[in-house]
Amino acid sequence: APESRGHCVFKLTDNVKTTVALTTGFLLVSCAGSASADLGYRELPNPCRLASPETVAGLVGPAEPELGGLEDRDPEAKSDFVSQACEWNSTTAPGWGDLVLVNLQVQVVLSQFQDGSPAISLAKAGADRQLQDRRVQVPPPPFALGDQSSHYYTEVSGVQISVFYFRKANVEVEVKYRGQGGNYDGKEVNKPREELEEAAHAVAAEALEELGPPR
Repeated sequence: APESRGHCVFKLTDNVKTTVALTTGFLLVSCAGSASADLGYRELPNPCRLASPETVAGLVGPAEPELGGLEDRDPEAKSDFVSQACEWNSTTAPGWGDLVLVNLQVQVVLSQFQDGSPAISLAKAGADRQLQDRRVQVPPPPFALGDQSSHYYTEVSGVQISVFYFRKANVEVEVKYRGQGGNYDGKEVNKPREELEEAAHAVAAEALEELGPPR
């Protein structure tokens, strides 16, 4: 159940991805508040359309997008979020060897007040909480995206994972690029960390461009 703290409700949703045997959590925050006239986004972008087919093909090969279920707003909350994720899974991703499991996921979160106006403070609270994860770092200015951004790299049970997150107004986007590869001779394929980080950043940069300016 969500945990209440003051006027905010913190929700943790777990997405278990069997394709890479990895469980991750995405922490989202719901707070009470009043509507504002700030510029922002009124509709949840389709996460499957935030990465170009060319970029996806270069990272995971010929994979069809899989649109996840919609997590909708609490109708009784003055402000809340709606979120949805899209992912691409592949066993033939280029550069990972003969035995491959690769996953690319783009998750989008839209924070709004009940009247549909942008709840920027709610999205900012979510972005601020990202930085409480010890793995997370703020990218240097040349690589920063949106109003706030963060990234991290880790490895879990042989799976290489790179995550890039950014907030633009009342929209949050998180890109996860994960893979594990090997060859028939038993040798593992370990890609350079920088390659995965650049890939996640490239997808996030495309997502930001596709969003366009707040309106």
